[in-house]
Amino acid sequence: MKKTPLHEEHLRRKARMIDFFGFHMPVMYTSIIEEVKCTRARVGIFDLCHMGRIVVTGPEREDVVRRAVSKNVKKVPVGAARYGLLLTPEGTVKDDVLLYREEDRVHVVINCANRERDHRHFLEHAEGCDAVVRNVSDEQTMIALQGPASARVLAPLTDADLDGLGYYRFTRAEVAGVPRVLLSRTGYTGEDGFELFFGAAEGPAVWRALLESGEEHGISPIGLGARDVLRLEAAMPLYGQELTLEINPFEADVGFGVSMKSEFTGREALLRVKEEGIRRKRIGFEAESRRIPRTGMDILAGGEKVGWVTSGTYSPTLEKNIGMGYVPVEHAEIGAALEVDVKGKRIPAAVVEMPFYKRER
Repeated sequence: MKKTPLHEEHLRRKARMIDFFGFHMPVMYTSIIEEVKCTRARVGIFDLCHMGRIVVTGPEREDVVRRAVSKNVKKVPVGAARYGLLLTPEGTVKDDVLLYREEDRVHVVINCANRERDHRHFLEHAEGCDAVVRNVSDEQTMIALQGPASARVLAPLTDADLDGLGYYRFTRAEVAGVPRVLLSRTGYTGEDGFELFFGAAEGPAVWRALLESGEEHGISPIGLGARDVLRLEAAMPLYGQELTLEINPFEADVGFGVSMKSEFTGREALLRVKEEGIRRKRIGFEAESRRIPRTGMDILAGGEKVGWVTSGTYSPTLEKNIGMGYVPVEHAEIGAALEVDVKGKRIPAAVVEMPFYKRER
């Protein structure tokens, strides 16, 4: 298995490690419930080095990215991040990404499972263009601070103006003595927080500095298990579950990541989808049972299977069982009564508004 630059730090803290898409990653340190509550109430620190990163440079870099990604990077302000999608010619989702537009480059964060495929996607769109596509995934450390105390932990270690850094904005700043760190106010938990990108060699020192700075704020390292619960409570889709090669952005309710006036792979197919309308839709539901709905379980209406669960869990924040899935649009209205087949037991569920959890600003 591959190891991130922070691997020894996880072992030192006796994290429970698992194989995650070929990476030896921490699934938890204490317990999933404790780590979720820590992030919601205080602050958590996350190793995200397994995520992929691509950098596109050169005079025609933005033309390459514009064709490769559904979000028109040319309309993104310098210093801003935006959500976008890599699509097939049929308009279905190959991956969801974050674009960071700088003066001289576009930095793209991609999903761990799609590192090589996404790299090829960008290379194909760069053919014949005056641009360079580099997969810098193994050259970088990527760390996230998430939770209401994130800014208080980071402020003593950086010269960045955190108060002036808005949501989905980023800057280059010194952090814990490391210059020109890409520091963004983004995250995958529904909380305020930051994501940091810098050289792989500096990873352990910065990780330890952040933990030391966060001691008085109750910081804790957070594993993949809690990260998945946090993103589900915030109703954020996950590639391979809510987003797949069989699902288009409008079904998944991520149309905000599509610039229909731009030119990108899959646009013609999406124009047809908009004209014809969608037939199924991503929903959120609460399950009225102690049994937890899980990925792949059937969703029923009137005793008949109508859809499937893409993600499900017990929410420590809401103290309820929640899930997301796909059903025909006629069963997607808020309040619609459904059932989930949990190992042969049909449990009642109701469609609810998403996100399940929304922080107070």
